[in-house]
Amino acid sequence: MDILYKRYEVTHPFRITAYRTLNEYRGPANTVFSGESHNFWEFICRLEGESETTRGNEIFHMRPGNLLAIPPMVFHSNRITAPFHTLNFSFEITGTFPAIFSEGVFYLSPSEINELTGIFYRLQKAYFLGEPDPELGAEATSAMESFLMQLSRQHTPHNKHSNSRNSITYHKILKSMEDALYENLSLQEIAMRNKISVSTIKALFQTFAGISPKKYYSDMRGIEALRLLEEGLEISQIAEKMNYSSVNYLSTTFKKQFGLPPGQFRSKIAKQDTTDIL
Repeated sequence: MDILYKRYEVTHPFRITAYRTLNEYRGPANTVFSGESHNFWEFICRLEGESETTRGNEIFHMRPGNLLAIPPMVFHSNRITAPFHTLNFSFEITGTFPAIFSEGVFYLSPSEINELTGIFYRLQKAYFLGEPDPELGAEATSAMESFLMQLSRQHTPHNKHSNSRNSITYHKILKSMEDALYENLSLQEIAMRNKISVSTIKALFQTFAGISPKKYYSDMRGIEALRLLEEGLEISQIAEKMNYSSVNYLSTTFKKQFGLPPGQFRSKIAKQDTTDIL
């Protein structure tokens, strides 16, 4: 009897497995959200106001109706230049997230903003307001997955970056840091390479990142050390390859950034891989 029916297997490119934030922000102009990076996806939807939003070495001038995705382990920050209203949501996934979300800013139509806002408020109600509502959460999560998939198929992101003189200089400094991840430069050396003063660099990072350039560079190097660790390099090899002063110093800075020393982090990754296989 089965031969009378064809079988069409349903596959899902990605699934949202957990939410980390579902926040709605309102505030005045000249607000700076200090930069951070984390191991899950984050979305920023600007409903009102404008901002210069950093994503890695990119700086986007975001306006009302803009949606920007932040991939895992990518540094990001916001400098709000007008009174603002923003939706912020982040989540963990399984599967492969559409690569197009890493490319630029999405310009949403009014109907798409209404749709996303409705999903967002249902998710807040299901998970963040009062007792959890698993049925509403599952329905709203399916709607969010569908919305993001349609967005990835029907939209072309825009790479319209901020072109102010300060943002261009900031981008230049970030690029020089990226090119020197293995060199362990001092702030003075970074300043000399960019032909700019240390005080100017500090001021630019306070404006665009909300953290010191020294911490930013250290965190960039930490993310690269994590990538090498996941590739299978030994801790001593990473310390030598990246010019850390010692294995102990690498372990200390790694733990401060990621919560575990490299050895324990490697064991955690191995355990997760084994669990996935089983």
